[in-house]
Amino acid sequence: MSSGDARAQSKFGRTHKEWELQQGDTYVIGSQSQDFSKTRYRPDVEIFIPDTAIAPRHAILFGKEGRFYLARHQDTVGQAALARFVTRVKGKSMVGSQELRDNDDIQIGRTALRFAAKKKEQ
Repeated sequence: MSSGDARAQSKFGRTHKEWELQQGDTYVIGSQSQDFSKTRYRPDVEIFIPDTAIAPRHAILFGKEGRFYLARHQDTVGQAALARFVTRVKGKSMVGSQELRDNDDIQIGRTALRFAAKKKEQ
């Protein structure tokens, strides 16, 4: 992970932070601090990235039927939000959802991430 936002770079830039995603899991990615986003059962944002170019609830990462996807959060689908909150996979702007493949580069706001698929050990 690398970021054009100093706070995100400071938080994750050197640690090579990983989030493990299993089939059926859904993670919301956003800039809304988990301290302020807790609901009764779980936080609104599971992957908190302190980047000013990321919406409070920006995107959703999920696994379904043996595949993994990134989708824009419903809060970022209007025309103004599409222009303001960048979401790209392999350098292409994303409007809806996109299937992710091993080593796909993802840009959310000013933060770059890489999707890495790991095979199950038997």
